[in-house]
Amino acid sequence: MTATDNSPHIKKNLQDVFLFTGKLLLIWLSWKVIIYVLGVESKPINQRLVPALSIEWEYLNNEVRWIVLDGAEWVLNHSGFATDNNGYLLNIRTKTAIGLGNYCLGFQMMYYFIMLVLIAPFGWPKKLGSVMAGIAFTILLNIFRVAALCWIVAFTPDYMAVSHDYIFNAVVLSALLVFYYYLVRIEAN
Repeated sequence: MTATDNSPHIKKNLQDVFLFTGKLLLIWLSWKVIIYVLGVESKPINQRLVPALSIEWEYLNNEVRWIVLDGAEWVLNHSGFATDNNGYLLNIRTKTAIGLGNYCLGFQMMYYFIMLVLIAPFGWPKKLGSVMAGIAFTILLNIFRVAALCWIVAFTPDYMAVSHDYIFNAVVLSALLVFYYYLVRIEAN
């Protein structure tokens, strides 16, 4: 087989890569638009673009925050650590607490995963199941991430910044991409 025999196949693969990359860019941009409309937690609700929608967004953030903090507290307690949890801050007792802001709740990762599933070549029943599984998986990953961050801030605080900003983001993103790849491979077979 010569190089010219492969050129239609290579051209098709390059087109697929560019199309997928374009879709990823649109997903990223659409998240930026959503956050612009909903507003960030540091901006008062009455100063946001759509305050009524922002109120519902904050309510959803608080519900997920409680799920993640209660889950992380459960993990730490069942690992032998006494904790304090006030619904926003969690710590291993007598140690520095970590706060869980809106940006730390995993909504951005959930959104990216959901959008990837929606553009995937699945049927709608599989898309719905995959979206629900992806949301649950993201929340579960976040529970363990928050528990681990509490442990890190309590016992090795010098590693907090790099763990929070890089390591755990890479772990969660990688886990979601592996899960997505698994879904795509199952569909292909």
